Amino acid sequence: MDALAEYVDAGLQNLKGKYSEVRVKLDVARDRLADVSSPEDCQAVGLICRDAMIRFANAIFSPDFVPEGSEVPAEDRAGARIDMSLQHFGQMAGSAEIRRFTKTVVAYAMRLHHSQDATQEQAQRTVLYTTLALIELAALMEAVTRSEKWVQQYGVYKCDNCASTKLTEDVVVDVDSHGVQSATKLLVCSQCGWVCL
Repeated sequence: MDALAEYVDAGLQNLKGKYSEVRVKLDVARDRLADVSSPEDCQAVGLICRDAMIRFANAIFSPDFVPEGSEVPAEDRAGARIDMSLQHFGQMAGSAEIRRFTKTVVAYAMRLHHSQDATQEQAQRTVLYTTLALIELAALMEAVTRSEKWVQQYGVYKCDNCASTKLTEDVVVDVDSHGVQSATKLLVCSQCGWVCL
């Protein structure tokens, strides 16, 4: 296996583990490429790729990342949500380039989705660009969140339910029938009460 194939395979495995819904969308888009026979089929591939980007954006985004005085971007504004998420974690090497690439990929997928003359080659490029962008974004998010306190202890930096980053640690003490106490640490969302063990 060559280096590029290994890179893509490892990236897709990472997506499957951390962003399974995104990986499913990419798999569907690749499967649809095999059956593309009309512009409408190609448009559908563009929509699936756009949906993959939206799912990723929503998986990493928190409303807490929105700068004061700005509005929370709509759920379908993947580029804006990804951009705000990456900006929240600071300037990392390559993040500016990846943010620009992401915006281009989202726009490319949208153009394909709306093109009456969409071609199989455009659909193939869209799947390729989307896959590469998501692999890079997932790797970048892993790198920038690795040092986050709650990621180190619980594997998350935001609530899985409401996406808030207002998380606190709590301890639940249990007493068994013999009077022996045991304590369990857990992470709790201050906004909605979601719990992570």
